[in-house]
Amino acid sequence: MDYVMSGWRRGTIRLAAAVMLLTAAAAAAEGQQDRAAEAAVRQAEAARFAAMAANDVTALEPMLGDDLVYTHSTAQVETKREFLQNMRDGTIRYVSIAARDQVVRVYGEAAVITGGATITSVNRGQKRLSVLRYTDVWVQRDGRWQMVTWQSTRVPDEP
Repeated sequence: MDYVMSGWRRGTIRLAAAVMLLTAAAAAAEGQQDRAAEAAVRQAEAARFAAMAANDVTALEPMLGDDLVYTHSTAQVETKREFLQNMRDGTIRYVSIAARDQVVRVYGEAAVITGGATITSVNRGQKRLSVLRYTDVWVQRDGRWQMVTWQSTRVPDEP
């Protein structure tokens, strides 16, 4: 028995194949955009840590959203203005920040980073070594990534 495909059926199959190819191409393009966004967020996070360790408030300021909520591992909560002022007046000075285990998840124009960090700082004249786990949130605004939330938890000392 010969199978003869009607013009309508042949057109439907071609349309379905075209839709599948376009869907695959769009998914590939989205994956490339996500990888580019992930790389940009990683770079922004590294630049932020470097600016903090250098006490470079001028470089740090545009990296932080005006609506920043910065929750330290001590549960102290600061706004952007308070966080930067404490750096300016020397209430806190970050000496070094070593990040590790970072995972970046991009959700369109927002990104969430989870990771760990070892931070050496001088807080109100007291040197402090903090080993932390953290989550921070970045949002893309006006073509640049800004951190809008930081939440950290101190890792307990090993017994």
